[in-house]
Amino acid sequence: MEAAFEEGSGPRRPWAVAGEDEAFAKAELGGRRGGGSASEDITAASRGLDLYPGSPSILLARADALLRRGWKADNAYALRDVERVLRSEEQGCCADGRPSVAVLSRLAQCLHDLAQDECASLVLKNMVGD
Repeated sequence: MEAAFEEGSGPRRPWAVAGEDEAFAKAELGGRRGGGSASEDITAASRGLDLYPGSPSILLARADALLRRGWKADNAYALRDVERVLRSEEQGCCADGRPSVAVLSRLAQCLHDLAQDECASLVLKNMVGD
């Protein structure tokens, strides 16, 4: 089971064209939303991360699939993926440099699912500017 979450076993693509990871996410994962099982989406996203390590769009897709599947520890793995997006250079920020609403909402969901309601509440308050 752990192997599905480990990157690094597949080929690397340092020569990948910018935006190619988003195209992969749309082709391999976007069409499957609601149609494929969460486990299949997790596996596909993990394969995508072998090709595009640290891709924010693929990390967020895997976090979504982990949250949908809901097995024990899936929420913690989803939180790890969301935190990797927040730490990355190209985190999908808004024009003002703040993380996008999509990233923050996933962060709040992960924290809530892990019974970290106070932290989740702070993320939501910061997201709406309250």
